[in-house]
Formats: sequence, structure tokens, C-alpha cells
Amino acid sequence: MGRRKKVAQFEGLTWDVDFSEIDKIKKSCKTINRRHIQWGYLSPRTYPAGDPNGRAGWLVSYQAAILELGLDVVKDKKGGKRKLPARPFFTQSIAGAILLVDRIIERFFLDVLACKEMDDDLARLATMLEWTVRLSIDSQNFAPLSDFTLERKEKRGANMSILRDTNYMYLSVESKVLKNAQSDEYKPKKK
Repeated sequence: MGRRKKVAQFEGLTWDVDFSEIDKIKKSCKTINRRHIQWGYLSPRTYPAGDPNGRAGWLVSYQAAILELGLDVVKDKKGGKRKLPARPFFTQSIAGAILLVDRIIERFFLDVLACKEMDDDLARLATMLEWTVRLSIDSQNFAPLSDFTLERKEKRGANMSILRDTNYMYLSVESKVLKNAQSDEYKPKKK
């Protein structure tokens, strides 16, 4: 039997309440509150030597940011200038992440109240969130590639899909569940 508390006494009768189930729920809520999911380009991965686009040693996260936001001016090898349009694959993936979380949040909440172990479920959710980025890339909902880029890809026999040239950026998306990570946002406010 867990924590009990005398809550009332009336005409010789005493009511005791067992708070052990409530204590378990509180513990479960505290535990889930300390779990956070991160997904994206988390590791400092770099493009390998021999990258066909000359990016060997570049951080994949840097290349992803350039592609996400675009660049106004880029000098090519001939000294000419060209614009790289934004291809907001990560931004687009947020809509998929919201839909995914909306579908499962009620079940997660009920599992927390039932004091179920959530780490495996959170790991699965993290992997699904990781895939929202890849699915956004797969949607190909971007400004088309320039003729220059298409010709260059065709000569090399590269993947003709946008953002899938070498698949290195595509496969570098990762996720993780942080445990015991309580941010200031979730801490009770001191008065």
C-alpha cells in the first residue's frame, strides 16, 4: 500500500485516501516532461572526399541551410553569377510533423496517465519525425532545377531529383530522444 492520508473525520468515521496511484501519475508526468525529441542535422557530419560537387569536408548542416534558405549570388567557375532558390524542405516537413503529433498525442497522454513506459514510443516518434524531413524532400515541391544543374547531373549520371544528388544530405537526417533534459520553459515559475 502506498502513501495514505486521513482526509476527513466525522461522527467517529474516518476517511483515508490512498494516494499511491496519484503519486505514480505525477511521477509519470514528471518523467515525460523531461523527455525531448530532436531531429534534423544533429551530428557534425561532413561530405566525404571525392564528393562530385566539390563539397568534401563541408558540414552537411551548412549545405542543408543553404538549400533551405537559398543564396542570392553564387559565383560559378567561369566568374558568372547565379541565384540558388530556396528549397524549404525542412520548413515544409514541420507541417508533416504537426500532423503526426496531432494523430498520436491523445494516445501518448493516456499512456502517460496509465504510467506506461514511454521511451520506446518516443524513440519511434523521433524516427517518424526524422522521416518527415525525407518525405518533404521526396515530395519534390520546390523550384525546378536550372538547365545548368540538370545538364551537369545528366553528364555524371546522378540522381535527377531535387536535393537527392548524392543522397548524403538525405541520409544524414537523424533524431534522438533526450532524457532528463528539463528546459527553463517547463520549470515552474518562482514567485
